[in-house]
Amino acid sequence: MLNQIAEESELSHTSLKHIKWFLVAALNYAKQVDALQSDGNPMEHTSVPKGAASEETKAYSLKEIISMIAALEDEPVAGALIATAAFTGLRRSELRGLRWPDYRHGQFFITHTVWNTSARDKTKTIDAKAPVPVLNLLAKVLEAHRNGASEGYVFVGPKNGRPLNLANLARRVIVPKLKAAGVQCWSGWHGFRRGLATNLYELGEDETTIQAILRHADVKTTRRHYIKKNVVTKESKVSFTSPR
Repeated sequence: MLNQIAEESELSHTSLKHIKWFLVAALNYAKQVDALQSDGNPMEHTSVPKGAASEETKAYSLKEIISMIAALEDEPVAGALIATAAFTGLRRSELRGLRWPDYRHGQFFITHTVWNTSARDKTKTIDAKAPVPVLNLLAKVLEAHRNGASEGYVFVGPKNGRPLNLANLARRVIVPKLKAAGVQCWSGWHGFRRGLATNLYELGEDETTIQAILRHADVKTTRRHYIKKNVVTKESKVSFTSPR
């Protein structure tokens, strides 16, 4: 079955592994409720096909980030959101879950996440609960965006104070504005997290410091998947002094 999925799709080896372990868990549950009569799990030792080659993932350069913020000058919410994503490296669910009481002493204290329409009082991992520093540049952007607010979500949607839908904002506002400004670099929200890791590495930070900022449990995750050494170039070295 895994071979057939691999042949009929363009899924990577990692995606096929996820399918395998989902099936392992499903069959384990079936055994627990006596829906499967077996001494073992038939999926557990199944080999996983190689799958399609994984596509290169995006890490936004400082130049690209500043170009995006400048292109969104007349969309202050979108600009503030991109600045926050770029200079904190927060995950998309964490960005949506940010609340003003979580922002204090120059840091974001990550206590909530929002997935789809579900808000949760927990983070992805224990390590993810570590505070995230806010640069002075970002602090100024946030204060302008805050406009005196002390409660509620930092990035609010148009209805009932619910968290902002990032996918809708990207589709309806960000991508059209960037395209109109000739900024052709949009590749999703996670590119900001990889970009922070790559840009910090370029600026001379060591991998363990970057790991701590991204709140990864293992520095190997940071090194293998977030620091894009092949995209570090002199061209991306621009000033942090102004986002415009």
